[in-house]
Amino acid sequence: MQDYFHTVADALQHRLRPSETLLLNFAGETSDFIRFNHARVRQAGSVTRRRLTLDLIEAERHAAGEAELAGRLADDLPQLAGLIETLRAQRAHLPPDPY
Repeated sequence: MQDYFHTVADALQHRLRPSETLLLNFAGETSDFIRFNHARVRQAGSVTRRRLTLDLIEAERHAAGEAELAGRLADDLPQLAGLIETLRAQRAHLPPDPY
């Protein structure tokens, strides 16, 4: 997952304007599970989750958003590019944040 995060981060960095800063937070897990009921296996499976939180900053304004990732660049990059555009639009309407 670390390599995937670095690939996504590099791709998003190229979409930024010179005056923008992008902070990313990645949370992910891959786990296997078994559910029992009355001493019998009822369900076995695995879960893979990837969540990326973005904070787009320009001057004293910032907007944050998050996205669940599929783990496929062809699907995730267009979704994240759209999220960056949405954050840019939201940021224009937010008051300055001195912190």
